[in-house]
Amino acid sequence: MRARLVCVVAVFAAPAFAFDYSGRARGLVGLGIDTNPRRDFVSPNTITPTDVVLQGIVNLSGGLQGERASLAGSYDVGARKFLLLSSEDTIIQTVQLDGVLWAGRSFGFGFVGRARDRRGAQRDYTDLQAELNLQFVPDNALDFRVWGSAHRFIFWAGFGSSFWAPEGGLTARYRFNKRHSVTVFGNVSFRTFNSVTIADPSEMPVPEPVVRKDFFAMASVAYWYRGPVVFSLSYGYMDSSSNSYGWSLNQHRVGLVFGAPLFWRLMVMLDVNLRFNSYPAGIFIDDRILTLDEAGENLSSGVLKLVRPLGDHFELELRYGFYYGRLPKNDFVYLRHVGTFHFGVHF
Repeated sequence: MRARLVCVVAVFAAPAFAFDYSGRARGLVGLGIDTNPRRDFVSPNTITPTDVVLQGIVNLSGGLQGERASLAGSYDVGARKFLLLSSEDTIIQTVQLDGVLWAGRSFGFGFVGRARDRRGAQRDYTDLQAELNLQFVPDNALDFRVWGSAHRFIFWAGFGSSFWAPEGGLTARYRFNKRHSVTVFGNVSFRTFNSVTIADPSEMPVPEPVVRKDFFAMASVAYWYRGPVVFSLSYGYMDSSSNSYGWSLNQHRVGLVFGAPLFWRLMVMLDVNLRFNSYPAGIFIDDRILTLDEAGENLSSGVLKLVRPLGDHFELELRYGFYYGRLPKNDFVYLRHVGTFHFGVHF
């Protein structure tokens, strides 16, 4: 669904702005099998229950684009319903609004607001972020953005893991040409939690507990090729250092993205994420925190998709996902296979 809208906006006696409007709607419904619907870490050779899952996703997005300003918004809602384990039913909603006002040809001042809410399966949380950014685009080859934000994460299923944080970071992308580009990303976060510290058991005398505070930092670099096929290879490093014993985590991240057309109008897409975790002082991390999202930020994963369009507005999708993680303290393993068949519609 696309339309054209011309509107007049007066801001501090500025001249009129002409905007193009675009919007899109997409829906996806699927049926599949999940071999670990509870997302449990279990001892080796322990079998987790398997269940049939019905899931659906709706995405609505739209934006105004002008010569000196733009505004875009999106809303996503996804739901998962299990046949036997109804306690694992989940609904996730995400809304985002971002805009930018250009001062001259290269500098822009922008804002981003994000809200995400998850309910179900004893992993209820609300994640809120408000960001201001400065963008620099001197030409078609370089994009640069530096940003600062306020972040509030509320983990309703375990309020002690909730935090607030001032954050900042930068993103830079350089395009060698239309097909080859490199992206660099980095961010830092100073997190204050709704809990107190756990003392190191080897430390004597035992110190008085204080408010838990974590320093979180991540840096990554990615190469992208966009041509007859799509290919990306990335590496990142994450350091989450805590003043609470057992909550520090270091992680190396390797990512691979590949997409290519096949016969019969089929498209194959592969997304592989490898996570190599180390815990400098043992581990007390709640396994529910490690398994909050499908993306598996703290878990190794691989997702393979086959997509077949049907005309201009419909598509069929066959998806297989593999997720793996291990807790070194007790050698518990997270293993999950998910296979689904989807029917999609988009306008």
